[in-house]
This record gives sequence, C-alpha cells and structure tokens, in this order.
Amino acid sequence: MTVYRPRMGRHYAAAGRLADKRQTGGIEMSQLIFNIKYQKGRYKTKSVGHLLEYMAKREGVEKLPQMSKVLSYMGERPMVETLGAHGLFSDEGKEIHLYTEMEKLDRFDGNVYTAVVSLLREDADRLCYNSAATWMPTIRTQMTNIASKLRIPADDLEWFAAYHDHPDHPHCHIMLYSKSNQAWLTKKGIENIKRGFVKDVLAQDLIQLYSEKTQLRNDLKNYTRSYMDSLVKRSGCSDPQMETLLIQLALELQKVKGKKVYGYLKPTVKKSVDEIFSLIAKDKNVSELYRGWCEVQEEIIKSYQLNPDELPAIEKQKEFHSIRNQIIGAALSIQKTENPVSAATSVISLLNQLSKIIYDSYRSKHKKAFGVDRKIKSAIQEKREAHGIRGNVEETQQNEDYTQSM
Repeated sequence: MTVYRPRMGRHYAAAGRLADKRQTGGIEMSQLIFNIKYQKGRYKTKSVGHLLEYMAKREGVEKLPQMSKVLSYMGERPMVETLGAHGLFSDEGKEIHLYTEMEKLDRFDGNVYTAVVSLLREDADRLCYNSAATWMPTIRTQMTNIASKLRIPADDLEWFAAYHDHPDHPHCHIMLYSKSNQAWLTKKGIENIKRGFVKDVLAQDLIQLYSEKTQLRNDLKNYTRSYMDSLVKRSGCSDPQMETLLIQLALELQKVKGKKVYGYLKPTVKKSVDEIFSLIAKDKNVSELYRGWCEVQEEIIKSYQLNPDELPAIEKQKEFHSIRNQIIGAALSIQKTENPVSAATSVISLLNQLSKIIYDSYRSKHKKAFGVDRKIKSAIQEKREAHGIRGNVEETQQNEDYTQSM
C-alpha cells in the first residue's frame, strides 16, 4: 500500500500520521492489490476535480444507465465502464453531476484520499468481479468500514468510484473525503480497510485457508489429548523432569477445592501446568505441526497486513489454551492409579508412540495442504510479473523488511 506525502505541514496529524517510510511500497497478495494515497489540503499540487474527471471519463470506464447531468475524467478515461455519460457511482440512489462535484473538490481545503482495488483478469473473471455491477455492492458495503477507519460518521463521508475494465488487471478507482475535514487514517486503519476488501472479494479463496487452519489446530489438540490419555496407562519412561512435574501437579491438585480447571487454579498450580505444556511443545512433531498451522495463519494475515508480527509460541497461542486442561485431566487420572510414580514414568515411550501418530497425520495433511504451496508461490510470482513487480517473492520480502527497519 502506497501513501504519498506531497508536503509536510500543520495538517500532518489530520492526515492520519501516514507518511513514514515503513508505509512505502505495496501490500500485495496472490490475487488482490490495494493502494491508497491522499492529496494534502491546501498543498494539493493539481486539481483534484480533474482527478475525478479522469476517473469518470477515461477510456474503458463502464458507464451506468443515463443520469441527468454528469461527472467526468475518473469516469470518462479510456476503458472505463461507463454508466451513462460517465462511469462514476456512489451511494445507491445518489445522482452524480460530474462538474458540480469537480468544483466542490477544487474548493475543498481538506485531504482527499484516492484508492485503487485491482485484480488480475483471470482472478476477476473467476471471482465474477469483472463489471461495475458486480463491484458496486462490495464498494458500497465497504464504505461503512472505511468511514469507521477514517474515524468519521458514515454520513460525513463523500465518495465516488469507477470501474476500469483493463484487459490485464481490471480495477476500481475510489475517491473519498470527509465533508467536515475530520478524517484521520492510521497504518492499522489502512490494513483494516484492505482486510475488508479481502474478506469480500476473496471470500472463496479464504474458505480453504481457514479450513486447513482449523484441521491443523484440531490435529494438535487431538495429538495432545491422545498423549495425555495414554500417559497414565503405560510405563517405561525415563524422563525425570516430566516425571517430577507430573507427580508434583498430581499432588498439588489433591489440595485444590472446587473446579479443577486451569482458569480457577492458583498461580503456583498454573505454573506447574505451564511447565508441562512447555515440555510437550518441545516435541519435534508438535513443533512441526504447529509450524504448519502457523504457515496457514500467516497466509491469512498477509492477505491484509504488510509485515505481520511473528506468531507466539504454542504455549501463548490462545487457540490451544484447552491443552492445559488436558494436562490437568491426565494428572487427575494419575491420582486414581495405585502407583502414580509408575504411571508417570511412561512419558518417553508415549511420546515416541504419539510422535509417530502425529507425524503420519501431519505429513499426510502437509502434502495435501502445502503440497499445493509450491504451485501457489509459482502463481503468485506470475501475478507479480503480470503487475510489473520485479524480483521474486523472497527478495521482495527482504526489501520490505529492510524498508521497515529504516
């Protein structure tokens, strides 16, 4: 996502603190490109009204049915899909008079934001985003979200859009501003705006990613449950640390009154549970399975966020919090055995057995879910080249990381 800074001045805060080096470049995913910039209040370098005309009248704009009197440039540009005399549309039922709106924009002394949402032709056709009629509902729906991210009421947002039917990368131009000049857009706001478009436009593609993520999460939980269930039934372990921790937890739980679930335990007992969880997390197959889960999660996050934060260790990942209660359940089961020490000495043999189960399960799903990964990366690279983006995915990520550090 690119944010242009024409000049710095006293309107910088109202501009949303956008123009730092970390925000230069583009947020890019396999199918959707989203860019936003703004013309700065009194420092506008050219007529914003003519930008609107460009959107309305350029070649290739898709024109709507005839309206009374109309806008231009944005709606009369080459290849714009026109909607009558021009290609501009806005809120449902709003009649747009191009030159009236151009004059209003030229008199407006605040920041004007312009954005582009773009797909490659094959993606636009596959997702049925290849006409003004199909883009219109999505753009209109997203305006409520955009207004909230600009920190203004929806009725304070003035906006126009036009669909440009480019043969290679069909896209929508959007121009918007706050009537009261109170818009405030942050980096997080930009990411959330893109997230809204991603969820609408790429909904079909995201379903598969969420499905894979859920399956991997369930595998992890089932793996741990199987491990803890078997823990109290076998013997032959030689892991002194696990033995000590599990016996300690079993003894501590004997003194607990009330519900014996993680959320109700004293901090000292929780610490014992956490230490056992940390040991389980070090198992190589648990680590591999969690790494696979993280890969899917990162794919989802990167669809709307430039450089996402590194995902936490599994012990700190809230989606796997229930594993702690499985550990408690195993300790309670050990309390019921005649020889808790003997029951606790089964850890290593169980870990080996469970490692094989989880390894086979994960590798099978990895081949299915991530065997396609090479194809996805190849497709992404082709899309990047089609958009004129140089370098491979890894090189671009390194450059983005360098830019972030500046």
